[in-house]
Amino acid sequence: MTANIHVLMFNDLLGAENMLENVNTWANQGWLNVEDAVVVTRGEGSEEPPLPMAAASTEQPMIVQTARSGRELEIKQTTKRTGKFALGGGGIGLLAGLLLGGPIGGLVVGTAAGAIAGALKDSGIDDAFIKEVSAGLRPGTSALFLMTAGGDEEKILAELRPHKARLLKTTLPPEREAALRAALSKHE
Repeated sequence: MTANIHVLMFNDLLGAENMLENVNTWANQGWLNVEDAVVVTRGEGSEEPPLPMAAASTEQPMIVQTARSGRELEIKQTTKRTGKFALGGGGIGLLAGLLLGGPIGGLVVGTAAGAIAGALKDSGIDDAFIKEVSAGLRPGTSALFLMTAGGDEEKILAELRPHKARLLKTTLPPEREAALRAALSKHE
C-alpha cells in the first residue's frame, strides 16, 4: 500500500489540531492508516511577513526560532516510532546476551540501542519539506502535514466538508486530488 502526503492549511491556530483529532478518530475507526502527522503553527506575534508560500499544485513541541524573536514556528511531531525499534533491539540484545552469558544486560543494552536507532531513523514526512512549506505560514495560521495509506475515500470525503481547510499539496493522482479539493471547498 503506497502512502500519500497531504498538506492542509488553516486560517486559525487550532484548525490543524482539530482536523488531526478527526483524522485520528477516522484512523481508529479503520477508515485510513496514518503513518505520520505533523502540526505546525505560527503565533500571532510575528514581526515581519513570512517567506512566500509554495504554489498549491500538487509529544513535545519543537520550537524553531528564526532570526527575530517574535517569529516562531511550533512544530509538533505527533507520531512516535521508537517503540518497535526498542522492541526489536531488546530481542537482539536478549539473544546476544544469552550467547554471551548476560541476558539481562544484553536486553537492556539492546533495548536502548533499538530506541536510539528508532529516534534517529526518520521514516515519515521529510523534515526539510515541513520547514520549507511552514516558512510560508502567516501569523495566526496552522498547517497539518499527513502521510496516509489506504482508506475509505467516500467516508473521509463526506467528513471533510465541514472543515475550513485549504489543500496546499498532495501526492494523490489528479482525479483523487480534484475530489479532495472539491470536498474541502464545500465547507459551510
